[in-house]
Amino acid sequence: MGRAQMLWRDWLSEPQFYQVTLLYGCARLVANLSNIYMPIYLQETIHAKQELIAVVPLVMSLSSVGASFLLRALRKAVGKKASVVVGIVIGLVACTISALPWMPLWGVFSVAILWGVSGSLLVIISLAFTADLIGQNTDTSAFVYGSMSFGDKIVNGIAVLVIQELTRFGCTGTNCSTYFRHVMSLGIFVPLMLAFIAICLLGNQKLGRTRKMNQVVPLEQGEPSGNTSSSNSSELLLATGTNLGYGSITKA
Repeated sequence: MGRAQMLWRDWLSEPQFYQVTLLYGCARLVANLSNIYMPIYLQETIHAKQELIAVVPLVMSLSSVGASFLLRALRKAVGKKASVVVGIVIGLVACTISALPWMPLWGVFSVAILWGVSGSLLVIISLAFTADLIGQNTDTSAFVYGSMSFGDKIVNGIAVLVIQELTRFGCTGTNCSTYFRHVMSLGIFVPLMLAFIAICLLGNQKLGRTRKMNQVVPLEQGEPSGNTSSSNSSELLLATGTNLGYGSITKA
């Protein structure tokens, strides 16, 4: 069976490429925004002590590492696509807790763990989706990973720029407690919903089964090619008792 190799320009007309790119970009956005704005959220909204501002990001990082070890069992239990939904739900719970006007100490650590787990699950699984999308098309894997990474950096940079520019409207004087509460809740809620849309668009599609592959119709086993002058390998099969003479085929 022949396999259609994807050229770099073929990916630009492949819907799965954009769907996985959307999922990967949203996963990175959730992980990066939660890591960037958690210390600011603790300082401006929670008014936490300096020691807590240093410890909570460490808790997020450790929970991310822990989630990566649990991911294999989760994937075996519910599958990769359902694991994305689990990561989104965990992120939504973190958004809800972050939106509360008052938070005890245990709530701060709970949010840190939830953000770490959610971001880790989404990023790792989206990378696995990217590998599934590429499949056997390893010749163009650099283009796929490079373009997704480039898009991720652009989107994250724009998101941080917009959030920082909106502080002039969201902050009351030097008081930014409500604004950064909204950033950690509504601000991260948006990429979580976009990630959910991306996984819904993927649906039951088989990743890596691209349009170009679907256009190649393999021959059924034993089906004649329809071209008698073809140099198909089946024409070289010899009947029993056939001897190869020097420069000709003769019967035994």
